[in-house]
Amino acid sequence: MKRLVVSGLAGAVALTIGSMGTASASDCTEGAACIYYNSNLGGAFANDNGDNIDDYGTWKFYYSSGTGAGYLQYVKNNAASIDSGNDAGGYRVYYNSNYAGVYQTIGGNSWANLNSQLKNNNASGRHL
Repeated sequence: MKRLVVSGLAGAVALTIGSMGTASASDCTEGAACIYYNSNLGGAFANDNGDNIDDYGTWKFYYSSGTGAGYLQYVKNNAASIDSGNDAGGYRVYYNSNYAGVYQTIGGNSWANLNSQLKNNNASGRHL
């Protein structure tokens, strides 16, 4: 019986350690978009909780374990990839605040690296 308990605890520890890596699409809450500091959904991220953000200027990247590239950096002009999360309508990120200027649309239930015009040149975003 002791061996079974120890084995079960070791498995739980391995599962916990294995899930502490980088953020992923599953980190987005239902109907939310996640904005990542690095390309390919890497580094720290910010979850918009389904809200439209007219100015990323005071909004920061966070990461569940408090680590990762970009942690606590401002989202404005620092994002590299977007996950539209579980939002079927998609998400649009804009070059300027107040949803203005050049934009890129990320389709519903998908993710994309920001194009060369918007990577590290992003100021607002909204759900479609």
